[in-house]
Amino acid sequence: MAQHIRDTITNMFKQFAGQGGTLVIPRPYISLCGVDHLAALLLSQILYWSDRTDNKNGWFSKSYEEWHEELGMTEYQIKRAIRGDKRRKNQDGFAGLASIGVEMQLKPSKHHQGAPTLHYRVDQEKLTDAVVNYVQN
Repeated sequence: MAQHIRDTITNMFKQFAGQGGTLVIPRPYISLCGVDHLAALLLSQILYWSDRTDNKNGWFSKSYEEWHEELGMTEYQIKRAIRGDKRRKNQDGFAGLASIGVEMQLKPSKHHQGAPTLHYRVDQEKLTDAVVNYVQN
């Protein structure tokens, strides 16, 4: 009986392996985000989706439920990653993804039956400036 349970768990973990079940955070993103791994993970995915949208300005929509399914992050964690954590701002200077170019707007979404949904994009110029500033310091 115990061997059967062990085999079942082993097979389950084998199914999780591979790129499909992997979330990637490039190491420089972690540094850029003040060692905030969740902010770096969200930045990585926002950059990913911004490149895959059909919107010419890079906007794409995602509900908090979709972010949770994709990243396992809560609504609070998403908001904190974008707006920054007031408790940390004075410690390391990272004021959230909005400070390095991530923009958010609430507007109707064709992918969510016209319901108001948060849309995200990256201001590439602001992100580039943040990266250059980080590298210089």
